[in-house]
Amino acid sequence: MKGCLKTAFFILFFPITIPIWLWQRGWPGKVGALLFVLVFAVAVGSIPTPEERVAIDARATVIAGFPTGTPTPVPAATNTAVPVVVTVTPIVATDTPVVMVAAVSLPTSTSEPVLIPTLTATPVLTEQQRLYSAIEDALREGNRDYPRLGDVGKVLDVINVRWALNDNFQVRDGALLDMVDMLKAIQSTGINYYIVNFEGTFPLIDVYGNSAEETVMWATFESEEVDRINWDRFPWKNILLIASTTKEHPALAE
Repeated sequence: MKGCLKTAFFILFFPITIPIWLWQRGWPGKVGALLFVLVFAVAVGSIPTPEERVAIDARATVIAGFPTGTPTPVPAATNTAVPVVVTVTPIVATDTPVVMVAAVSLPTSTSEPVLIPTLTATPVLTEQQRLYSAIEDALREGNRDYPRLGDVGKVLDVINVRWALNDNFQVRDGALLDMVDMLKAIQSTGINYYIVNFEGTFPLIDVYGNSAEETVMWATFESEEVDRINWDRFPWKNILLIASTTKEHPALAE
């Protein structure tokens, strides 16, 4: 404990005890004491004040190339629910695509907008829709107040088509031309099938004078026979000759 007190006393009174000790050693000691006091005074005077230290730090910052002044606060990103428009391919085909809107949490900034791309998918048609569209385009325009094309369906490898005959001078010939156009349209789709059944309808008048749309022509064609046709040179009147089965209402012969 006494040793610690002596050390502390020596450190506190070091600037005073050293000059006194030197002064007591004669004229060389007196010169040394004066030099010690002078050096100590210069050292104490070179210690910067708090204001001077701030100025020195500022000059050092500029020399080092660091920015000075108060930093500008950067706005923090926020998680905002942004509506994302995504167009997806529907499972069940329709004429128009289905648009789904979902809310997605994305980091946004108050200074820059977030651009979200819109994906558009082309609707995919089923085989039945493809067949209906191809046959509808191939048929000549109707001249009766009745739908030209009725039911078009495909069950396994069998295609069934029901259409309305036009009211021409030769109704039967018009029906043959229709079947040629429909077979060509079906073949152009590339859809595989085994047979195709056609049912042509036309208004019939019974004995009481009442009119009703009735089936007047039936025809079944196999795909193997249809694939053998050279459409550029095929006589349309021969269409029933390559059919597997045919049936006509007697009214067509009148």
